[in-house]
This record gives sequence, structure tokens and C-alpha cells, in this order.
Amino acid sequence: MEASKAHRTGPPSRVEGGRSVNAGGTLSAVGRLIERADALHLRAPELALVLGERAAALSEAAGADEQWIRAESLVVSARVRLGDRPGTVGRAVAALRAAEHAGYGDIAARLRIDLAVCARSLGVPLTGLAALRPVLTDPVVSPVHRAAALCHLVGCLAQLGRKAELDRVLVEADKLVLGDDSLGADTQLLVRALLRVGTAAHRRRHGDLTAAADAARTGLGFLEKLDNPADDGGLVRIRLVLLLVSTLLDRGDTAMAYEIAEPVLAEPVRAAGVAPMGWLRLAVATRIHLPAGAGEAAIELVREAVASTDRHGLCAITARLWLELAQLQERFGQAEEAIACLYRSRAAEQLHTRARRQACNVLAGEFGTGEPASVDLDEVLKAVPSGASPRAGGSATRTPESSVPSRPVPVVAAEPVATARCFRGSGWRSPR
Repeated sequence: MEASKAHRTGPPSRVEGGRSVNAGGTLSAVGRLIERADALHLRAPELALVLGERAAALSEAAGADEQWIRAESLVVSARVRLGDRPGTVGRAVAALRAAEHAGYGDIAARLRIDLAVCARSLGVPLTGLAALRPVLTDPVVSPVHRAAALCHLVGCLAQLGRKAELDRVLVEADKLVLGDDSLGADTQLLVRALLRVGTAAHRRRHGDLTAAADAARTGLGFLEKLDNPADDGGLVRIRLVLLLVSTLLDRGDTAMAYEIAEPVLAEPVRAAGVAPMGWLRLAVATRIHLPAGAGEAAIELVREAVASTDRHGLCAITARLWLELAQLQERFGQAEEAIACLYRSRAAEQLHTRARRQACNVLAGEFGTGEPASVDLDEVLKAVPSGASPRAGGSATRTPESSVPSRPVPVVAAEPVATARCFRGSGWRSPR
């Protein structure tokens, strides 16, 4: 008996499912998995997802709430970056509630930013605004997360106009990243390049095509300064190229647009770049090859795009691509193939519609619907740190307090484009 007691000098263990689980060893392994996933969340989100899922499973089995929250937040962030927005909303809301209940302010901020991205993709940007408001006013939020929140704030307010004020918000976001000493040099470049994705999209929405192209080129210049240009993880470069090519096509500069797009189309696609690559292939097929009379090249490019998005389960863009492929095949006399593509488009659309409805219901239950579709922009911009934007004159209709909270959800300190637009109702919206 005494020998048996003396032998138990290690960390406490427990029996679970017929196996002895060493709690101390498990938590140590979970910690290493979380650290590695966090380090890879920008550079390799597909790997961060695998590591985060494993860490979340181990921490849940060990009953380690703090590690579970951290791991779950990394899983949510990775899935959002990989394009799985509708299917991630419920998991993100559950993790957000746990993080706020435990007082992990910066983790809650990251989850709110991810939920705002999901809301924008689902076509409910004002619900995303409601999710972001606490991030903009909470003093414990890190500069890099506040900068990401400001960038997505501009996207959520796109339909309300006021370009000058929103331009200043984006400038303030860049200043926050530049002033964040906790970021390494490469990470800072990656984050600043991501901000240029939001800036270029914002300027293109407002018709400022020259400035949009300049922002995209600036972001690509940041990526060239990386020690390893492949560290963008498939998140940044393809989105900047998509915006630059789309802007050049808007300006009628087809030759330069194709010159920029061609080498990117020839490269292998990482998981995080599947959606923007699908939009890029569609743009080149319908706005370059088709007007030039290269029908077969256009059809082949759209086929490649739909095969990639379908394989990764991106139903919204897959439905759009099948529809575009059907129209191309009908135009070139391939009636039977066109009908088959229409069936596939309808099937993918129904899958996305069901997932979108469920996700929107979860978002509405947590943050409100964001209706009516107007907000007091002056009130929202007050939440931006000093110097980000001046007070703008004029009046605007206020939303109910239940839709856009006037005060942040209290959390205690303890730790994100061109995004593919999904369809709303029966209409489609192309990426902007």
C-alpha cells in the first residue's frame, strides 16, 4: 500500500472511456498545439484548423475551459478564412458567449470580427456592425484587432456612403498596425496587406478606380518585402490580384488585367484562396476570353473554377459558377450540358440557402437583425479612436437599440476581402 502511494508522484490522472488520461500531459500538449495554431493562423490557416480542432477536442476531454476557448477561437478564425462562413456562425457564437463569460476580452474581440465577416458574406452587414460595436469601444482590445474591426466596419457601412469619413477610418486602422510593437516585421506586413484588400474594395465600390488600383498595388508591394512571399497563406495575394484585375477591367485595360492574372491562374491554389480564385477565373473567362471570342477557353476556365469550389464545399460561389457555365454552354450550342449545369446550380443554391437561413437566424438571435437599414453614422464613428474621423454633418435614421447596441457588452481583459458576396433572396451580387 505504501509503495503504491509513493509511486503516485506525477500529475493527477483520471479514467475516461476505459483509458487513463494524464491531465498535466494533456494540457501541456494542448498548449503547444494552441501556440502552433496561433502562429500559423495567417500563414497556413488550413494547418491552423487541423491543430485547433485537435486542441479543442483534447481540452474539452480534459475539462480545461480556458484552453478550449482559445482553441475554439482559432478554429473559428481558420474556418472563416477558408470560406466556410455559414457553417461556422453557430460555433462562433457559442465560443463568443464562453469567452465573454470568462472575461477573455481580446479573444471575444477576434470572434466578433469573425462574426462580422460572416454577416457581411451572408448579406446582413448591419448585423455585422452590431457585432463590431463593442470591439471599437473596449479599451482592452489589441491594436491589430481594433484595426481589423475598423476595416470591416467600413465594409459593413458600405451601403451608407460617406466615403471621406470611411477613408479616414482606414487610415487610422493602418496607423494602429504600424504602432503595434507586439507584431513581428512579416506579420505587420501581412496585416497591412490585408488592410489594403479592404481599402481597394472600398475605393472600387465608390468608383475611385485609380485609387483602388494603387491600394492593391501597395498591398502586393508589402508582400514582396516578406522574407518568404508564400507566407501570405493564400489569404492576401490572390485577393489583391482579384481586386487589381477587376479594377483594371472596369477601366477597360484588358491587356494589363490579363497580364497580371495569367501567372496567378497558372499557380496551384491553397485552400484559403479557392473562393477568390473562383471569382478571378470567372472574371477572366467572362470579361476577357468571351469578348475576344475564345469561347472554349472561357468554358474551360469556369469548369476549373467550379470543380475547385465544389470540392471545398463553397456552395454560394459554386451555384453562381454552375449558372455561368450553363449560360456559356448554351451560347455555344451545348444545350444538354447547359441543362445539367442548371440542375447543379439549383442544387448548390438550395444547400446555401438553407445554411444561410440557419446562420442568419443565429446571428439575429445574438445581435439583432440590423433593421431598419439605416444607422446614425455619426454615432458609429464616435466609437473610432481619436483622430480617425471627424464628426460629419447631416442626420440619419437611428436603428433600434436592440439592433445596434449603444454600449459594448462588458468583458474583462485576459487576444480578417475582397470576400465573395453571397446572393440575397433571388438575386446575385458579384464581388466588389
